[in-house]
Amino acid sequence: MDLEEEASIIDNPAVSSKRRGRPKDERTLEELLKPVEKKELISKIRTRILTKPKEKDIVYLKIALEEDCLLEECDIAPFYRALSDYFNVRLIGLRGVQNAYKELSESIGKTGIRLMDRGEDRTSIDEIKAFLSE
Repeated sequence: MDLEEEASIIDNPAVSSKRRGRPKDERTLEELLKPVEKKELISKIRTRILTKPKEKDIVYLKIALEEDCLLEECDIAPFYRALSDYFNVRLIGLRGVQNAYKELSESIGKTGIRLMDRGEDRTSIDEIKAFLSE
């Protein structure tokens, strides 16, 4: 092996090491939203994020957008990153948002009912859906 071959191996480490895990979903907020005319929807999302930036509020927003068919299918982390990047704000920690999403979307016992389907959580989600459709 001559000097040039060694240099090409050193310069191109991707050949020897592959990335582990799932490929990262790096879509922007505009790419995640379905409607063609997004300006008004993005404005409403911005208002919501700036006034209610807690973990559950971000989850409620994602669920409301999904239920109204306004959001492409994605996990909570890419949605969180897209919000943070688009509005250039530092939101509450991702881990807390993921935990809140898991808590709201898991079924309770063997009933098949999820927390987001009942009570205060359902009221909050419906309130956001009404706000987005105004």
